[in-house]
Formats: sequence, structure tokens, C-alpha cells
Amino acid sequence: MGLLIGILGMAAFILFAYGMQWLVKKFFGTTVIGHGQFKSSLRKENQKRNIISLEEQKLVDKAVMECEKKGYAKTVDNIYDELFKIKRKRRK
Repeated sequence: MGLLIGILGMAAFILFAYGMQWLVKKFFGTTVIGHGQFKSSLRKENQKRNIISLEEQKLVDKAVMECEKKGYAKTVDNIYDELFKIKRKRRK
């Protein structure tokens, strides 16, 4: 019984930690980067910036407005996510 409680407690802690990272990323624009992952993270962000710069300005503006409406920070990740949500909705 004690092992089961320990496993459930650990799972709850992991879910809590993941949820907190998601909230901080979306609403405050801060991401947690692991040890030795800075170059990889920087490369991914630059790729997202390049993709965003190739999109229509109207779509980018709409994505920024969606971020503002939802209360998200206007970061590259959030704008990128909202941009592709808008594009997915257009395809349907």
C-alpha cells in the first residue's frame, strides 16, 4: 500500500511540475532549458522566427491578437503555436 501511495505521489508531483512549466511558458514567456541545451533551444527558436517571417503578415497579426486575447506572453513560441492553430482551422 505504501508503494502505491509513493508512486501516485510521484506521478502527482511530475504532473504538477509539468503544469507549472507550461503556465510559466505561456503566460510569462519563460522557458526552462536543461543543462547543455542552450544551443539547441536557440536554433529551434531561430527556425520558428524564420518560419513566422515567411508567413502572411495578416496571419501573424491575427496570431499576435490571439495571444493577447488569451493573455499569453507574445513570445516566438506562443505566436508560432497560435499561427499554426489558425492555419489548421483554415484547412478544415
